Amino acid sequence: MGSNILGATPLALMAAALLSIGHAHAQGSETDATRWRGFYVGGEVGAAWSSYSWSTTPNYFNTQGPTLLGSELTAGQGGFAGGAFGGYSWIIGPAVLGLEAAVRGGSLSKSQPTPWYPATDVATSDVHWMASAVARAGYAWQRWQFFGKAGWAGASAGFTLTDTGTGITSTTQKWVNGWTAGLGIQYMAFDRVSVGVTWDYTDLSASGIGSSCPGCGSGVGLGTPVLDTHLRLNAVMARFTFHAGP
Repeated sequence: MGSNILGATPLALMAAALLSIGHAHAQGSETDATRWRGFYVGGEVGAAWSSYSWSTTPNYFNTQGPTLLGSELTAGQGGFAGGAFGGYSWIIGPAVLGLEAAVRGGSLSKSQPTPWYPATDVATSDVHWMASAVARAGYAWQRWQFFGKAGWAGASAGFTLTDTGTGITSTTQKWVNGWTAGLGIQYMAFDRVSVGVTWDYTDLSASGIGSSCPGCGSGVGLGTPVLDTHLRLNAVMARFTFHAGP
């Protein structure tokens, strides 16, 4: 019996050590993740760039008598962007799950000659304000968090056509909806304060958008544009976040 007890003791000690290591690892993962639990707010600055396409019905700007000269205009533009965000995070082991809302402003405006009357007509497309509401899923390790996000996005998109010879102008301003997805990394630099970087892609579209053009008239070779649009935006942002906790 004595030899059985002696034989069992090392096994018992080994099992106890493994359980202790596993418990310590679980506590460590929980401690890593709990840094991110609760409400948070922050600001972001960075760069954004867009590509867009606008297509239009026959109108004053793209016809010559009964002849349609074209219907689509595409371009791209980059610029500065900044905004604010806030959300809440829940903890499940080392996983960090959350919801986040954000608003962002920028200067994404592009003016260029139209392909139909390049000598006289100018088209301007702009996106100045964007908003999003996304779900986030991340993994916490030590003071770091790696996460992905996806959800709804929208933006205020504008499109203007101007005949510089006559001064006739068509203007459109429309809130356009779509989706967004992205990736990010954050580091808890100080107690309740983290810094990070995110990249996100946004895809927006709308159709049958009316324009305002009092001088466009009606009839053959005339008319007010009715537009479809597809906007694609990318942004890389530096983030600064305050974590209020539960």
